[in-house]
Amino acid sequence: MQNATLVTLPTVTYEDKNWCFDARLRQIRNIENPHEYRDLDSFEVVYFNELVQGIVRIVWKDEGIDSEGRLFGPAYSENAAGVMVRNYGWITLKKAVEVAEALGADLETV
Repeated sequence: MQNATLVTLPTVTYEDKNWCFDARLRQIRNIENPHEYRDLDSFEVVYFNELVQGIVRIVWKDEGIDSEGRLFGPAYSENAAGVMVRNYGWITLKKAVEVAEALGADLETV
């Protein structure tokens, strides 16, 4: 039996929604509603490729502790040009660390 590797598609924020970007299919697909997708032309594929390839940091802002004792706050990812690639919304510090490690990006806490 062959070993399979799980591939996680990169995500981007576009038109105030979070989308999975699939360069192979030349599509973005809404994370909240996978039935909503957009076919991309060549220019858009290049644009999204450049956007997701340059993720260098996850920025997470400490907003306090929830009722279960977890640190939480808003987080987003940035590329090398300082452009926000994805807005993660409110997540725990633990989740922000996991995202940064998965992307090989720095975690900046503010």
